[in-house]
Amino acid sequence: VTVRAGHGLLAIGCLRMPGRSLDEVYVHVADALPRRFGPAVIGRLEEGIVAIVAVEQEHIGALRHELRQTLMTSPSPVRALCAGSIVDSWERLDRSLAEALEAIPLAPLLTDGPETVLLAEDTALLRLLAGADRAGLLDEFVEQQLGAVLEYDARRATHLLRTLREVVRAGGNRSVAARALGIRRQTLYD
Repeated sequence: VTVRAGHGLLAIGCLRMPGRSLDEVYVHVADALPRRFGPAVIGRLEEGIVAIVAVEQEHIGALRHELRQTLMTSPSPVRALCAGSIVDSWERLDRSLAEALEAIPLAPLLTDGPETVLLAEDTALLRLLAGADRAGLLDEFVEQQLGAVLEYDARRATHLLRTLREVVRAGGNRSVAARALGIRRQTLYD
């Protein structure tokens, strides 16, 4: 099975509301997800319900809203959704699944009420700290947070990472960063 062009795979962990059963969450997710995202793989784990769906990569900005609208309609047995990163192949799905599952126990710490949708970037730092002893976790964190910048630099022979580093070192002060980079301040606005 291949992933359609422009789509990626997303793992979603579902944390149940107190007093609600995993069966209720399972039925709710199995009903709602396919109506919005098409075919879905849904399973039960000790921690909660996990689902895998294909999503359009170009609409990633609306993903939080779409997940909230799809799975948290009243009355929902779902307290929080924890989504992993969108991956481009079945072979990389383990990463998205691990991120979603690692985020489930963190959800109560990051939310004070129902209807919370946590994406991989929301929980990245906490997952890094919680799993500091796991080999390769730092590499995964760097890839998740800076992968697009590193790939862009490699493909186009640019220096976006260096620019980002100087802007961060300068505390966001573009004048100071521009001096360190040896460029005009206005260049950082382009």
